[in-house]
Amino acid sequence: MNQLIQYVLIFGVTGVFFAALYAASLQEVSDSAMSHNEMFELYKRQAGEHIMLVGFVRHTPSVAVDIVNVGNPVVLVDMYADGSRSVPTVSLPDGRVLAADEPLETGKAYRVTAAGPGTEVAVATENGRVFKFG
Repeated sequence: MNQLIQYVLIFGVTGVFFAALYAASLQEVSDSAMSHNEMFELYKRQAGEHIMLVGFVRHTPSVAVDIVNVGNPVVLVDMYADGSRSVPTVSLPDGRVLAADEPLETGKAYRVTAAGPGTEVAVATENGRVFKFG
């Protein structure tokens, strides 16, 4: 009888351990699936972003690109001139400067200016897509 109680306790503790391990692995699989869904959604947003180069303006103190957004509305967050990062200044042809979080509307032309000079320019969107020009 005493030995039977020992076996029941051993199997009980082992069962609880494996049940906890199983629950943790299910949670890990669920978290992984969630991150895959999030990545898929990010890729879908990036696929809808399309920016077309219209002109490249090289000045001594700065560099600018004239672009047209031909995809979904997008917010530009970074600009790189020859690899040097700067915050882009985005303006419309009439000279109005957009706010930092204002999206580029589809079908409109914009001038994006970097603080420094350069021959190769890249702009990065809020979704992490990078467009290279130059």
